[in-house]
Amino acid sequence: MGDYVITSCLTECIAEYGERGGREVWKAANEFFAELPIACVLNENMFVAHGGISRLILKGNEVFDSIKKRPTTAYEWKLFIDILWSDPDGSLPMSRDYKLLFPVNKNRTRDADRYTSFGLIEVLDKIGMECLVRAHQVVTHGYEPFCATRCFTSYGSTNNSKNNNAAQTIVYDDSSVEFIRFKNLNKETKCEEDTTKPRTSKGQNTRSKNSRRSTSLENGKTK
Repeated sequence: MGDYVITSCLTECIAEYGERGGREVWKAANEFFAELPIACVLNENMFVAHGGISRLILKGNEVFDSIKKRPTTAYEWKLFIDILWSDPDGSLPMSRDYKLLFPVNKNRTRDADRYTSFGLIEVLDKIGMECLVRAHQVVTHGYEPFCATRCFTSYGSTNNSKNNNAAQTIVYDDSSVEFIRFKNLNKETKCEEDTTKPRTSKGQNTRSKNSRRSTSLENGKTK
């Protein structure tokens, strides 16, 4: 039995609710997810997806018509996989070389590209979006920015990896974004850093005194 099966959602549901109850909960969750869109646009300026963007979106908003729950062509499958499983990559040199805009994802889903800061900016500007809100990756402190305020990763489950904290994301009508962080209460193995306390970054003090963080976006910058 592979590691994925051992740690899968189905296995955890059965462990928590028993064989019959666990399978019922798992089935209900899958039926719920089946009703969700692959991606969406909020307030006409935020692109929301599980993984992120695709190089195919460089063609513009016309690509949105090819985002389908049940893809049938190779083009639709590529778009589908990228949106669900792509990841940002800040490890590569800043370059506008096309290959470095969307490098191959060798470590996770190999059919899904990664995207650099330049790749993200190129796509968001092409479709007239200010920001990408996504998930997929475990982040230690619940949420994590990428490319200034052009991308936020929000992870909603605590103690998934390296005893991470979690966060919920709220997007308001004025496009302000609020992150509510949930502290990992595992006493034996705590998160690397207690992020429910105010932190100070280089040249900038955090104004919040609790686990909430709000960011208002305007032309990709914090208001």
